[in-house]
Amino acid sequence: TFYFFAGAPSLRLVPVLERSLAFVVPCVATAVFLHRTHRHWAHAEPASPARGNGRATEPDAMRREIEATRARMSHTLDELELRLVAEKRALERKKEALWAKATLQGVRRKLAEEPFRSMAIAFAAGYIIAAIRD
Repeated sequence: TFYFFAGAPSLRLVPVLERSLAFVVPCVATAVFLHRTHRHWAHAEPASPARGNGRATEPDAMRREIEATRARMSHTLDELELRLVAEKRALERKKEALWAKATLQGVRRKLAEEPFRSMAIAFAAGYIIAAIRD
């Protein structure tokens, strides 16, 4: 239908084409839609009856099926909990490492590890402060 509207100004020059296309284009679009819909429904699987869906119909079998499902879900939840606990521990270790670097103890350790670099940084900072004051 976009091409029909895009070509509408040139179609107005021939009065018969404008009206005939105004009728033909929606008809063709409807026919294509119905063809595709029919093709989709022809390949769709038929609906299964309520009792023939492969599930148990006896109460004991239903109970066993429910218990098996609960056991699977419990196992899955346990696995998820283990993953979450491991992730939480890893994040806590990272947080502690960052705090150790950011605190005064971390700064002291860094100064002790690299004394010459620390002295050079302190000298440069003092020089800059002295130059700014003058």
